[in-house]
Amino acid sequence: MRFNDYMAVELMYLTYSEFSSEYRKTLVEVDEDNIPVDTLPVNLSGNMDVSGFGLGGRLDFPLTDTFGIFGRVGMYEWQQEVTYSGNVIGLLTASTSNPTNTLSTGNESGFDMYAAVGAKMRVHRQTSVYVELNMADFGEDEFASSAMGMFFGVHYDFSGTGFGPDQTTNTKRATENDTRAITACDPKY
Repeated sequence: MRFNDYMAVELMYLTYSEFSSEYRKTLVEVDEDNIPVDTLPVNLSGNMDVSGFGLGGRLDFPLTDTFGIFGRVGMYEWQQEVTYSGNVIGLLTASTSNPTNTLSTGNESGFDMYAAVGAKMRVHRQTSVYVELNMADFGEDEFASSAMGMFFGVHYDFSGTGFGPDQTTNTKRATENDTRAITACDPKY
């Protein structure tokens, strides 16, 4: 929701899915004389799904009639689920009452900041293209992460003002010829 040509408040939905990492190593078992007797390949892979809703502020700085820069900052509530799988987990849980090859952190949540800077260029009265560098923090403790992304997009302004000041037909006509059209709100009529 835009308050004026420079300030707006926005709702945000952000999702990062299928972050993954893998760990592979071969362990060597040695006897009491430190002589290798067996090898054991181990692996561990992890997946992380993150999403969140937020509220933030946006500042626009029109530099010309067609080009401007912007920045945004806000807070959002994230939801994070991390799943690990691999034979390392099986080895660690083999002596428990519930051996498994998969561990999940469940659904963790919290609040964090997000921020972005970008530039946009008007290509038509209501349409502009933009490029944005976005950064968001999420997670806690050993699962704390920061993600940075570059976004390209098209913005369509339904109000028709684009960015920066815009003139209505009556304002343009009054500026050009010292005349204007009669409107339904004109007190004289």
